Amino acid sequence: MTNCQNGNCSVNRDLRHNTEYFDMPVNTYSAGMRARLAFGACLAIDFDVYLIDEVTEIGDERFRRRCATAFRERLRRSDIILATHNSQTIRQYCDRAAILAGGRLELFDDVASAFERYRRMLAGQSA
Repeated sequence: MTNCQNGNCSVNRDLRHNTEYFDMPVNTYSAGMRARLAFGACLAIDFDVYLIDEVTEIGDERFRRRCATAFRERLRRSDIILATHNSQTIRQYCDRAAILAGGRLELFDDVASAFERYRRMLAGQSA
């Protein structure tokens, strides 16, 4: 994904498939293309923890598969804080969870417990 030597990094073009846009000004990019660029730039830097907000949901299926592959590789050496409403994405990437509701953060040691609590919360709101 990246090639860094002496603090100088060049980003590999693996996550893009619209090659004609790579060298164009960013202000000519669509919102989706800017989100893809941001995701690629995020992965170009090795962080201990990544804060991800629904970005794994962008782009077409081909791009999402390539992102998932790159993301899984990065997760071998980093942690993530993932904000999403997609339960499949949570199950795919997370082994612990938290629910933020009413200004209160509740932590769970496993995803299944968090989903159960969330379902109970929703059931209580509809009653």
